[in-house]
Amino acid sequence: MKVFIAGLILIVLSGAALLWQRLQHNDLPVASESEGQGPARTTRCMVWKVQRGKAIVWLCGSIHTMRESDYPLPAPYDQAFAESKVIITDVPQGEDNDRKMREEIQRLSQLPDGRRLSELLSERTRAALETWSRTSALSMEKLQTMKPWMAALAISAAAEARSGYRSALGIERHYSAKSGDRLNVGLASPEHQLSFFDKAEPDIQEQMILDAIEEDAAYDTRRELRTNAWREGDPARLAALRDDSMRKISSLGKLLFTDRNAEWLPVIEQYLDGTETVMVLVGAGHLSGRGSLVELLSEKGVAVTQMEYTTTRPAPPR
Repeated sequence: MKVFIAGLILIVLSGAALLWQRLQHNDLPVASESEGQGPARTTRCMVWKVQRGKAIVWLCGSIHTMRESDYPLPAPYDQAFAESKVIITDVPQGEDNDRKMREEIQRLSQLPDGRRLSELLSERTRAALETWSRTSALSMEKLQTMKPWMAALAISAAAEARSGYRSALGIERHYSAKSGDRLNVGLASPEHQLSFFDKAEPDIQEQMILDAIEEDAAYDTRRELRTNAWREGDPARLAALRDDSMRKISSLGKLLFTDRNAEWLPVIEQYLDGTETVMVLVGAGHLSGRGSLVELLSEKGVAVTQMEYTTTRPAPPR
């Protein structure tokens, strides 16, 4: 089953809704916690304890947009947070960084003056986008100033907003609000993170739009598949969903996953050479499949243990 690429990017980078909602200042209050009502059971989660010498790095797979009903998080997330003196995320957190993120999104995602999105698209894609916009909250006129990759993210973000997912409820925001005097570190600047989309070839960016439109109507089902795989700590399932969705745009997958994991690995190794306990909170896609941070660290002989937790949420259907 396909999972549309624009929606999947919420697991990869900062998330379609994270990007769009930050640009629009469309955030909600922090989540209230609730729990399912089923028999207690034990399952894995997307948290790994990585140890070398005295150093401990908690690798935690994030989803950047959530609903109130997605809380509480699996217990190992709170354990990692409680034990860590440093919180590392893909982009810096906090109000000042949010402002910088909005500015960077505005600057990098917009076409140069005088250019219009429809001029860059094939007749097929332009017609599909016009049809989609007539029944959405985003008019074609609003989309016209966006680069193709941003238009694809905006389509996905519209589906997320419709379904109640918000960046204010994302895992990074959840822990940023509670971080106190902990050191918060970003793995890269917003500009660097967003530059990966600009590197995608024009035909890839156009395919992103088509995939997002095609899968918009099935958003709730597809998002539930990803969320279930994340909550059950199933990186193989997450990777399978990702790889299936990226068959037409595999070069983008290399940019967003393989290349970024290779950039981040030396940073994580620096912490493993120290003595502190740190929490590395990145998109769950970076901890899934071939070339994941989990795999790269394991190949270097580092002790990597996936965590389990007890929950009363019913197990999702297989």
